[in-house]
Amino acid sequence: MLAAALASGLSLGCGVAVGDPEPEGNGGASACTMAPDCGGCADCFEKCVCGTGDVQACATACRSGSGGGVNTGGGAGTGTGGVPATGGAGGGPSTGGGPSTGGGPSTGGVGGVGAMPGTGGTGGGTPNDFQTAQITFDSVLVQPGEEVFKCQNFANPFGADVEVIRTESFMTRGSHHMFVFQGGNNTNGPVQNCSGLEFSPYVHLAAKPQQALAFPPGVGRRVNSNEGLRINVHFLNTTSDPVSVEITTAFDYVPRGTVTGVAGSVFSNTLSVSVPPRSTGQAGGSCNLSFDSFLLDSNSHMHQYGTLFTASANGLPIYETTEWSEPEPAFYDPPMPLGPGTRIEHHCDYDNFTNQTLTFGDSAATNEMCIYYGTYYREGGDGENVACLF
Repeated sequence: MLAAALASGLSLGCGVAVGDPEPEGNGGASACTMAPDCGGCADCFEKCVCGTGDVQACATACRSGSGGGVNTGGGAGTGTGGVPATGGAGGGPSTGGGPSTGGGPSTGGVGGVGAMPGTGGTGGGTPNDFQTAQITFDSVLVQPGEEVFKCQNFANPFGADVEVIRTESFMTRGSHHMFVFQGGNNTNGPVQNCSGLEFSPYVHLAAKPQQALAFPPGVGRRVNSNEGLRINVHFLNTTSDPVSVEITTAFDYVPRGTVTGVAGSVFSNTLSVSVPPRSTGQAGGSCNLSFDSFLLDSNSHMHQYGTLFTASANGLPIYETTEWSEPEPAFYDPPMPLGPGTRIEHHCDYDNFTNQTLTFGDSAATNEMCIYYGTYYREGGDGENVACLF
């Protein structure tokens, strides 16, 4: 029944057909409700869960490569793929959103930020010989008005040194954000309380119910066989009913040595947030990259008092959002060239409408943050994770 509903494009009670493109921006996402007609559901996963209540089946059915496109070009396989991506200015060929048929050559060779030449678009496709692994967070019931930070450790699901070429997560609404950290305890464990300030190298992050990242062909993120995975989730229940936190994350991967471009992360965190009561304020920070690289995406993190987040590379704007709860990432196709010495700066504006001074902290209700996350790759790199604190 679920498969038939998805295949036929039925609305499942959510007001828009499963498989329809996501609405532009984030306008409807925060208004998704279960009744009376699931209004505002913004992606395949939410629509499916709204209509069926089956989180695991919807996570499987809504994987972007199987027809429920989000944010990336299509994966390999027989589905219709994700939202087609087109080639940008540059010298390489671009590919479409379906199984790798290849697009026409793009024109130009326009330089990006820094000194490196531009490249053609990629479409985010995956090779045909990848394998898939999946981890599922044990469900947790969160009471009305409750804010929780929960973590769960997982044994390495790959069984060898691998390169992850695509990730996608599915989480029930109310999850402010989640990470899949790599390293640490390489065993399965129960859900436990943890800190919202915890951070380590990660293989996936998300701030939306359904979020995917497909690396360009020939690019992946390394995970060693002795590294476990750890889901860290921040959940805030603003409803009048208990809510079950459910998260599934899928990874497409290939054997180590398959890719030539190795992905890493840029993490820039501002600790010096201080906004007086009943006033506005700002915070920000920056990170310098010492090597040639290509930027794949930009993400932001603020709490409810954040009104504007911007990021730039060598003074050129690369990202902007006014959304704190479920900010849309920026995906760059073609990847954005960054030369050695590129400076990535980020800035946050706040409106403190409380009677208390706002300071840095993990609570979305009483604290603030100003964090930039980015994913890059470079040829011959080792997946370095660039971290900056201010």
